[in-house]
Amino acid sequence: MTHSCSGPARTLAATAILGLALAATPALADPPPSHGHAPVQPHRDTDGSLKRGPHFELITGNWAGYAVANFQTGQKYTAARASWLVAPVVFGPTLSEGSDEYAASWVGIGGYCTDALCSGADPTLIQLGTTSEVAPDGTTTYSAWYEMLPQPPVAIPLEIHANDQITAALECVGACVGKKQPWTLTMTDLTTNQSWSHTVTYASSLLSAEWIEEAPVMGGILPLANFTVAPFAQAGANGSYPSITLADNGILMGDPWGQIGWLSEPGAFNAFNVCYAFLAFTPCPTP
Repeated sequence: MTHSCSGPARTLAATAILGLALAATPALADPPPSHGHAPVQPHRDTDGSLKRGPHFELITGNWAGYAVANFQTGQKYTAARASWLVAPVVFGPTLSEGSDEYAASWVGIGGYCTDALCSGADPTLIQLGTTSEVAPDGTTTYSAWYEMLPQPPVAIPLEIHANDQITAALECVGACVGKKQPWTLTMTDLTTNQSWSHTVTYASSLLSAEWIEEAPVMGGILPLANFTVAPFAQAGANGSYPSITLADNGILMGDPWGQIGWLSEPGAFNAFNVCYAFLAFTPCPTP
């Protein structure tokens, strides 16, 4: 099914996301000592139905990007890959009270809705990515990590800079059943010619694959750094490029601090952009 809208309908959808971004903004005075990542956190209407964007995208508090799910395709996901540019970040605008701001780009398996109504979010999530952090004084930090929920993130020993081109992949390399599935994680910084690979054991549900720009969490969703545009490319799963559309696979973000993650349509080889906005609609061009 195709869902689309424009003009007044798109404006109403943008207003709905803005309302979600402004709702229940807790005070967040000091930067947290550490941060992690979380399964998808969908927004809902008062009747319990899922909030949807202008092209029927799922609206969430912490994710923007694309996902493919077992409930859509019947597939178990044992491999995923992507490439992205480490988008440079600047501080603000924000409704928070002085906290650092963050933007995480990653590829992962799990953590998405377990059914079409998102009656549950998969608690398993194995992922690897990069994080851009900016302090109120404008100081920036860029880093790489992997995470296997519910464990905290683990640093990947690569030196990451703004505008670095990253490729990352994860794959179950043995018997992908039970609680001791062997996963190989790889990341390459094509700009600096650094590479990293590591094999871990994890019990994944295998229920989804996703390519995400995220507002990380630490006792709640953290403020999203102003990254302007986060470009992704070659979003693949299970050895191919799955067919993705805004209506069926798109995810928009309206965080608690007035910050919004918009999404472009997918381009060739599943390239797409995530675009930052604050209290307003921002067009997000297709790559």
